[in-house]
Amino acid sequence: HCGLDELCLFYREVYEERTYLKHGLDIKAGDIVLDVGCNIGMFSMFAAEIFTYIKHGLNIKAGNIVLDVGCNIGKISMFAAEIVTYIKHRLNIKAGDIVLDVGCNMRKISVFAAEMSGEHGRVIGLEPLPNSFDIATENIKAHSSWCQQASVSACTPTIMNAGASDQSGTAVFTTYEEGNGWSTMYPDDEEVRRNMEIYISKLLSGSPHGAETSTSEGAKTTVSEVIDKMAFPKSVTTVSEVIEEMALPKIDFLKIDVERAELDVLNGVDPKHWNLIQQVVLEVHDVKGEEPSRLDLVRELLLKWGMKDVTVDQDSILTDSNIWMVYASRRSV
Repeated sequence: HCGLDELCLFYREVYEERTYLKHGLDIKAGDIVLDVGCNIGMFSMFAAEIFTYIKHGLNIKAGNIVLDVGCNIGKISMFAAEIVTYIKHRLNIKAGDIVLDVGCNMRKISVFAAEMSGEHGRVIGLEPLPNSFDIATENIKAHSSWCQQASVSACTPTIMNAGASDQSGTAVFTTYEEGNGWSTMYPDDEEVRRNMEIYISKLLSGSPHGAETSTSEGAKTTVSEVIDKMAFPKSVTTVSEVIEEMALPKIDFLKIDVERAELDVLNGVDPKHWNLIQQVVLEVHDVKGEEPSRLDLVRELLLKWGMKDVTVDQDSILTDSNIWMVYASRRSV
């Protein structure tokens, strides 16, 4: 068994794609990888894990249910979770759909949506962080090239280097050097520490019996090492402005992951545009002490504008955190 320090390093370097997999580089099923200077072999294990199970025509698609028996520290489970986090509770993306990905980070749902919506679909992403925007752009180019070579029907996503809010203008974003996914207009270092300690502690809970204390302390150490941050101004737009600028006749799937700015994004939808939006999935940070709760406000707003099925869910690895997922559909179930 590798030690806790190696696991924490593994998480930062591999799972968050901070060191080896960025700037358009990727590992796909069937690839041949030469790891020169493999040290204790963690990256080699990660590479092998991804395409050991996904080959010979097997694949994981959005909406699939994956049972990982013997998941160890969760390498393949996290890979599968990346695909299915946003596409569940009866939400889906079909051929020809239009998808708006607010807070697309380095690629996430945008690339999967490109394949699910097919060559006649459209995917538009918003990402304010320059580094993440550049990586997303390169990843999308690489994915589009692969789709052409593999004869896979997919559209090419359009990524805008801007954030989203309740009105257009300029906002100050805070980004974390080793955690681009935490970038936000509403920084809360204590919440980031608390949630990441919970997440990493549960990720490492497969440590040998009796290691609970060291696991918790290791998680705290890991988080404290990646909390370095900086602030920068960036332009923001609204969902309604994107609809009008892109001349979108509808939005079949609206995904929002904006680190505590989710209500701003929803309030940036003009009343005349709500009937164009068919499905919504968003991450909600339910801030302690707010009354009414942010979850309640999000649910009420979605119901107000015609969503007939609203589901609140929390991944088991985030239990005890304040991070929730909300899934909403205009269709009655």
